[in-house]
Amino acid sequence: MSTAEVAFNQEADANLAASAAGLAESHDAALASSWHARAAEAHRAAGRYRDAVPHLSRQLELEPDAKLKSAAWVALSTALLRSGQVREALDAVDRALPQAEPGVRGRLL
Repeated sequence: MSTAEVAFNQEADANLAASAAGLAESHDAALASSWHARAAEAHRAAGRYRDAVPHLSRQLELEPDAKLKSAAWVALSTALLRSGQVREALDAVDRALPQAEPGVRGRLL
C-alpha cells in the first residue's frame, strides 16, 4: 500500500483510491475504509457526488471507529443530497442519528 499512498498523496485520484480499497478489503477493513473515504473525497472534490455515494456506503460497512463512522454518515447524507437523492439523504440521516457521536448529530440535522 505504500506505493498507492505515495501516488495518492501526489494526486488525489479516485480510481487509484478505489483500487487500493478493493485490494485492502480482504486484509484490513479499517484500511479499506480509509481508502473508500479517500475515493469518495476525490469524487466530491471534483463535484461528482453521485460517484462518491458507493464509496461512502462501503466505508460505513467497513469502518470500526465510531467517530470516523459518524463523519462518514455526514459525508454520505451530504453527497446524497447534493446528487439530488433527497429521499435517500433523509433515510441516511434517520439511520445515522441513533449511532452518531454527540458532536456530529447537529451536522446531521
